[in-house]
Amino acid sequence: MIKQISIYTFLLILTLSSCKTVEKVAVVEQAATHQTKLSKENQRKFDYFFIEANRFKLNGDLERAAKMLSECLSIDPKSAATYFELGKLYLASQDVKNAIKNIKTAADYNSDNEWYRYYLAGLYEQNKDYDNATLQYRILTQKFPNKQEYKYHLAALLTQQKKYKDAIAVYDELEKENGISEPVSLEKHNLYLQANDLKGAIQEIENLKNEYPNQPRYHVLLGDAYIDGKDYKKALKEYNRAIAINPDYGPVHMSLAGYYDILNEPEKSQQELVKAFESTSIPFENKLRILVQYMMQTTKDSTKTENLVSLVNIMLDKHPNEPDLHYYYGNFLLSQNQKEDALEQFKQVVELDPSRYETWLQIAGFYLDDQDWKKVIETADHAIDAQPAMPQAYLYKGIGAFQDEDYKTALNAFLKGAVYSPADNKDMKGQFYSNIGDTYYKLGESKDAFEYYDKALQLDDHNLLVLNNYSYYLSLEGHDLDKALEMSSKCVELEPKNSTYLDTYAWILYKKGNYSMAKYFMEQAVDKLTDDNGEVFEHYGDILFKTGDKDKAMEWWKKAKASGYDSPELDKKIESGELVEL
Repeated sequence: MIKQISIYTFLLILTLSSCKTVEKVAVVEQAATHQTKLSKENQRKFDYFFIEANRFKLNGDLERAAKMLSECLSIDPKSAATYFELGKLYLASQDVKNAIKNIKTAADYNSDNEWYRYYLAGLYEQNKDYDNATLQYRILTQKFPNKQEYKYHLAALLTQQKKYKDAIAVYDELEKENGISEPVSLEKHNLYLQANDLKGAIQEIENLKNEYPNQPRYHVLLGDAYIDGKDYKKALKEYNRAIAINPDYGPVHMSLAGYYDILNEPEKSQQELVKAFESTSIPFENKLRILVQYMMQTTKDSTKTENLVSLVNIMLDKHPNEPDLHYYYGNFLLSQNQKEDALEQFKQVVELDPSRYETWLQIAGFYLDDQDWKKVIETADHAIDAQPAMPQAYLYKGIGAFQDEDYKTALNAFLKGAVYSPADNKDMKGQFYSNIGDTYYKLGESKDAFEYYDKALQLDDHNLLVLNNYSYYLSLEGHDLDKALEMSSKCVELEPKNSTYLDTYAWILYKKGNYSMAKYFMEQAVDKLTDDNGEVFEHYGDILFKTGDKDKAMEWWKKAKASGYDSPELDKKIESGELVEL
């Protein structure tokens, strides 16, 4: 069988073929640059060891390659090529210190070799030795003045070290060679600003403007520079010159908006913003950034709402298919409690970009608030399609299905969400386990329900929702009542005014036959109710019946019925006047 060659092997072969060519060149080159004059015999030996060293290196035998190079140095102790190859061997072994030492020796012995010096500079830079990297690039610029890439690299390194004046000096050299150009002038402008030399920064834009007098861009940049220097008259003069060249040039109107904002002339600022937003010469991203800032201001100053809406309408007209625009506008509307309008914007977001997982969740949250359970499920499914391994959407889907009494769908969603929830997020994991327990109980699988309640409590033994539900369901099952009472007591202890927890605690006491204590806590539960609760009323009636107050028990059973609560037992109790437990 023919073994198919892998792409990796194919690329390696190409690389090695290329390397062999380079190594042969290196041998020839080094033979011509020996510091020591070699006899023919020594030259033959040297070439043999050098070629062998490279053969071993290509085969991955770095140790034998190093021995061969040592033989080369015994013949010619000042062989630059040998030191360079030794340096690369050390680098392959991750011995950076010795790699740099040997490659520097190579560059010193053969100072005219551009590659050695460039390689050394790169090593220094990679290891954040910027001073030595800068020194090597300075040498490169002196030895190879026609290679401008070294000067650009040197300027960048000087900038990185915050040596702004030195970097500017290098760019000055480039300007002498090439003339004034926008990239260099703008870089020098930024360097002057970083060096707190506003005069120098302005001069750079002046140079550009003089070189290209019919470009509105440079008049705007110069105006902005004057704004930084608080010379507002000169700034306005340059902005007007830009408008004279091109009245529809968007950036000048954006700058003028800022200018009038500084002068506290809001109407003029708004007029200029409108012109800027209507312009096609300003990228959408720049407009959106300004719009978002305006939104943040408007949340603190409602007087700007009308102006904001006008800008948003322009953006919606000019850029209707940008999901980010609808997203930010939707969030602004939400901050203004305009929920319906916000929802429409979020729907636009996912229509334009169905992969927006977080937005799908936001929409699901709206439907959750409205208790539109089918919409919650549908929207959560879209979120799952967008990010199937993210847990939150499964939680939304499970809650929607649970409330819609589709317990099988809910269980499936909760189980998947529990798998995807991070192990270190105990709150989320516990929330899934709690919901799984509730759902299993609704499906009649009490054993599985209690197993997941235990899992949830292992993560947080003060999870009140789990403690309450677990203890209540145990009381309904009629077993482990001591465990149920212990869990329920934690809930009452932590939230003594919670009518739900008081009801559960009273009901467990009732199940244990402690009717007087059950009545005491149930009275507190009824007293703490804020709305009618038929289940609590029925429980109270049952307890009253057991304590001998049958007439009052009937009153509370009827109140339970009147509240809309319905159960087979309740009807029989009212009909017979007796306690009925099915």
